[in-house]
Amino acid sequence: MPLSGSTPAEKRWYADALLSRITEQPRQKSWLRTPKSLTRRIRQHCPQMQVKVLKQAFALAYEDERQALGLQTHQRVWIREVLLQCDGQDWVFARTVIPYFESGNPWLMLQKLGTQPLGEILFDIKQICRSDFRFQHFPKQRLPLDASLRHARRSVFWHDTHSDFPLLLTEVFLHRMP
Repeated sequence: MPLSGSTPAEKRWYADALLSRITEQPRQKSWLRTPKSLTRRIRQHCPQMQVKVLKQAFALAYEDERQALGLQTHQRVWIREVLLQCDGQDWVFARTVIPYFESGNPWLMLQKLGTQPLGEILFDIKQICRSDFRFQHFPKQRLPLDASLRHARRSVFWHDTHSDFPLLLTEVFLHRMP
């Protein structure tokens, strides 16, 4: 998708205290606040969850992603976009943005994930740090498919010993969760 000017709505990521601006539903809030691996929680309801890889490439990040990661305007990043599916139905769209994707970056191993979920790797790393969640009603023009439910959360991960190498993970719920 080409980069275009961001609208004010695309810039608004809310802290947990303002999650009610995204949804009032307790079940959706519970899913959005899942503190550990979203993949593991989905597998509790759908053991046969599948990952459909949509994109893995170097590209430009969106403006709000660049701001979250402290990047320059034309700095290329590595992007991975996937769908987490259950019984052929799209449940979650996930977008991973990794800057400085070069030798020495601890996230280089993620290039070879294929259809393995990112969550199965991230939460097995002992010294990982994660920022607080931010929430948003995700802009439909950023999705590769049409979805009416677009509650999103995002956070930044770091290896404790490699704090210069952030990973931004955005997860967009496309389906009412069980």
